[in-house]
Amino acid sequence: MTGFLSSKICLAAISMAVFLWVCPLTFGSFHAIFILTIVKKRGTDAQNLRLCAQNLHSVAEGRMAMLRIAICDDEEKQIHQTEALLDDYFQSRPGLKGQVEAFQSGGALLARAENAGGFDLYLLDILMPKPSGIDTGRLLRALGEGGEIIYLTHSNDFAADSYDVQAFFYLLKPVEKAKLFQVLDGAVEKLNRRRSSAIMVSTPNGPRRILLEQIRYVERVGRCMRYYCTTGVVDSQSIRVSFREAASPLLADRRFYLCGASFVLNFQHVTGVSGQIALLDNGQTVALPRTSAVDFKKAWGGYWLEDRNAW
Repeated sequence: MTGFLSSKICLAAISMAVFLWVCPLTFGSFHAIFILTIVKKRGTDAQNLRLCAQNLHSVAEGRMAMLRIAICDDEEKQIHQTEALLDDYFQSRPGLKGQVEAFQSGGALLARAENAGGFDLYLLDILMPKPSGIDTGRLLRALGEGGEIIYLTHSNDFAADSYDVQAFFYLLKPVEKAKLFQVLDGAVEKLNRRRSSAIMVSTPNGPRRILLEQIRYVERVGRCMRYYCTTGVVDSQSIRVSFREAASPLLADRRFYLCGASFVLNFQHVTGVSGQIALLDNGQTVALPRTSAVDFKKAWGGYWLEDRNAW
């Protein structure tokens, strides 16, 4: 009887996963495969069913069930100290699990990010043999890595440079445990917000859910809105209102800025502004309308200052 009930509960969990990820408000197929694999590989006992349910609940709410962290420091002792702090952090946050990988050079971290994907959070030393922590951060952004960067360093001489790579925070060594935990909580909260914020776009192939953090910029092309995303380009169906009105769900988020009459940029993906040119994190350049360039640069700088000052 117990086995029969477990099977029914397992089937219900699978049905929930299929509903969440195959319905029109689809988030993508990867997580469906992940959840179904848990059920298939780990059996139907009570503990594993709870794990499945926790993952379903976290995904449905847009919360992080697993935080992937990279530590990069050329001193092995510092790596061990940071790993110990992270271990304490996760033990004090039972609802959050962590996966930590350590690298002793920026080059090794960059190779890992390029070949096998990046991380949610990067804890980087700055004073390392080339590439330095600042250069490593710039190169991560050039790869399109949107993970949060926290610098841990003995020197405060590079705080201004950390703005160039849109770092989340800058901490001086030796790192205070309470302060690090506060900063990590803030980074997790920000990542959760980013992962749960999305818009629905009507496309010729049906409704499409797009995470705001994936949108680099949007422009009007003919009678449709074209979304340039980290995952590709998405065209909407023909719009029957002004571009500003159609873009209002984006403009309600402080990351997005209207340039001219038919162009919206996401500050999150802008790494620099020179004259009328905005440099994006994938190396692409976008020409800004002449009448909007100065105001855009001020707004972009203000966005990152406010974002940093929040913590």
